Amino acid sequence: MATIRHPSILNLGEFHTVRLYRNLTQGSLVVDGHPPVNGSSQGRFQGLDLNEELYLGGYPNYAAISKTGLSSGFVGEMKAGDGSVQGWMDGAGGER
Repeated sequence: MATIRHPSILNLGEFHTVRLYRNLTQGSLVVDGHPPVNGSSQGRFQGLDLNEELYLGGYPNYAAISKTGLSSGFVGEMKAGDGSVQGWMDGAGGER
C-alpha cells in the first residue's frame, strides 16, 4: 500500500482535476495540471489488486482501517467525465 498526498491547497467550491497513474509499484498523483507527486508501494503487489470493494471518497467503517490515520471521508461531489458519481458514492458510504 502507498499513500500519495499532493501539497497543493485546493479552493473549495470549485471542481478540480485529479489523475492517478500506476505502473507496477510506482504511482503518481496529478492535481489540476501541477507537477506529479510520485510514490511507490512496498511488498509483492504490483498492480491494483482488489480482494475487496474499492471505495472512492469514503469508507463505511473507519475503525476497521484505523492504521491509516483516517477518521472521515471526502465531503463534496465527484464527477467522472460528463457525469456525476455522487449517487454511487452515497451507496458506498461516501459523504457529501
